Amino acid sequence: ERFFDVGIAEQHGVTMSAGMAAQGFIPVFAVYSSFLQRAYDQVVHDVCMQNLPVIFAVDRAGLVGDDGETHHGVFDISYLSHMPNMTILAPSNREELEYMIEFAVNLKAPVVIRYPRGRFGRDKDGPIRSVLDWEVIEPARKTTVIACGAYVDTAIRALEKSEKRFGLYSARAIKPLDEKSLDEIAAKSEHIIVMEDNAMIGGLGSLIEDYYAKKDIAKNITKMGIPDRFITHGSVELLNEEIGLTVEGLLEKVAAHEGK
Repeated sequence: ERFFDVGIAEQHGVTMSAGMAAQGFIPVFAVYSSFLQRAYDQVVHDVCMQNLPVIFAVDRAGLVGDDGETHHGVFDISYLSHMPNMTILAPSNREELEYMIEFAVNLKAPVVIRYPRGRFGRDKDGPIRSVLDWEVIEPARKTTVIACGAYVDTAIRALEKSEKRFGLYSARAIKPLDEKSLDEIAAKSEHIIVMEDNAMIGGLGSLIEDYYAKKDIAKNITKMGIPDRFITHGSVELLNEEIGLTVEGLLEKVAAHEGK
């Protein structure tokens, strides 16, 4: 009685959710990242412009592997982050996802929670103080990595394997950015590597570059994400190797900076 199947009518699904929100409900619209693209206009005008409490559970964020190239959810940060009133969250484990759902219900505003297809990292010990605060996995150093989504676990494995330690932050809030963490990183780091499961154009790395530019902070920022081309069909592991989003790929970037 609390579930409505709108099929592949994403535009209708968003507007229906907006109508329910306007009547006092807090609807959760579960949708693939690549399919939400079809409802861009409705998200802007029916939800964000009216600042309605619609929760977008955006599945298949990042590379999806065997579902094929039409299903890769690698553009949602780019097309959602410029919408006013929108909050964008990226859990790296199931525990964070649960906290984010509770946060979204209480926020009473549009929220996107983007998560990968069946790939979550290890749960953390202890409570989460705030989903808007980035997790400091390793304090900022000369080189600091900022990772989000499924690549937080990749970065943790790289950190454990690395002989040259680097700072590591989990960017679980994409919008708003954790400015306190960014200022802390800027004060302590010469090199910043951003690892994300979104197109590098308009993604998390671009948002971080914009933040530092506005504050007139010059930083060496290396972006690791989805290149400016359509990614073909293949397993997630194979595709990550093809575009360098692996433990080894990250360690190579760190070593290149450390050698400077």
